[in-house]
Amino acid sequence: MNEALEKSEVTWANCIGLGVDNTSVNLGCRNSMKIKVLQQNLAIYVMGCACHILHITAGKAAEAFEAVRIALFA
Repeated sequence: MNEALEKSEVTWANCIGLGVDNTSVNLGCRNSMKIKVLQQNLAIYVMGCACHILHITAGKAAEAFEAVRIALFA
């Protein structure tokens, strides 16, 4: 990312946000992209993928609904 920003003559001070997939390599608390970006500029807002979060939530809700349905009508 540094190389791409330097090539385009953009400084980290001009960056305001980063949107990435929700993997630990991107959003983890140790050696992730999020940590490396925040080391450059603490004001950058880092957000995981809202679609991925919605998909996981819907899947978990469907599993819970099915478990309740089976318990009630089995």
